Amino acid sequence: MSQIQSLDSLSASRLRALKPTETITILYKPTVTSEPLILAESFPLGIATTFSTKWNLDFRPTGINKMKVSELQRKPIKKSVTIAGGRMNIHKHILAWMISCCEGIGIQRFSGPAMKPFAYLYHARVCAAIMGCEYLQHKIEKRMEQMAAGQIHSEDVRCLFLSVEPQVDEDMKKFLAEHVAIRIWEKRLKAKGAYRTLREEIPEFNKMIDEILGNKVEQRKMEWEARKRKRLAGQGNHGLNGRSSGATYGRGQGNRGLNVNGPERSSGALAAYDGKPGSRVSGTAGKNTLTPTPTPAPTEPKAEKVSTVKVQSPVVRRGRNGRPAFVRFDLGVTRDGVRAAGGQM
Repeated sequence: MSQIQSLDSLSASRLRALKPTETITILYKPTVTSEPLILAESFPLGIATTFSTKWNLDFRPTGINKMKVSELQRKPIKKSVTIAGGRMNIHKHILAWMISCCEGIGIQRFSGPAMKPFAYLYHARVCAAIMGCEYLQHKIEKRMEQMAAGQIHSEDVRCLFLSVEPQVDEDMKKFLAEHVAIRIWEKRLKAKGAYRTLREEIPEFNKMIDEILGNKVEQRKMEWEARKRKRLAGQGNHGLNGRSSGATYGRGQGNRGLNVNGPERSSGALAAYDGKPGSRVSGTAGKNTLTPTPTPAPTEPKAEKVSTVKVQSPVVRRGRNGRPAFVRFDLGVTRDGVRAAGGQM
């Protein structure tokens, strides 16, 4: 079981039980050749061996159960550990975090400062790796990934590039340069003025960004050239196919309307076919001939006679305020005439 899973599985009461154990002294050296400094006195051994896989191996070596009692008695009891490298204040912060997790309320969140949080977490991850605290190292990496999903502050970038002791590894510098260059390329970089000043201030950072942007420009040119060649190749194939089909089938009409008897098509019939709509080929057992279908001459449409009748009738009621007007037409029929015809009115 990994340390990450084992710590998550420990309850608050079991973590609290780690405090009342024997204690050790934790020393710190900025470099391997430096004089050691006291980092923590009377630190609980149970907490140290639970949170650090490295210290667990130092104080509880493998195979101890197979050692004889006489060998254990001759073996000196280890009472201290030494940390070499990293920042002393962050090492103290990590030790304080270990103690807070054993106060009876469970694993606590590793807090960081409000200013330059990404740079602080980077150095905290380095210190956690030196101490052998895999659990905290994993948690810090997750938080750094969440910060990098947005945009890392320019002050964090400045702090990491100008860090002298300890030195920042080249992988982190390359990551920061790519982080900024991609946002410049995609035109979504915030605080452009701050990063412009940062590029003028740090030539190394500016050079790395120029190289990344230059590679992206070359890559874009290659993609455009590939698309252009593909488009031209497609146009050439399209034109060649069009000329070939027209010469064989008569301007793209194909063999529609052809009635060819026999297993093979007659080249003479195809050559005589002019591709005009309405043409057809009549074939016999040994010969194919092309017989054009006569087109009837168009006939002139007959002009329709139009008669115009002008009628004048008196207006019975004039139109007003949207109401229609009424007129009276005299149809030449009287009441007496209708009665004489046998009708009623």
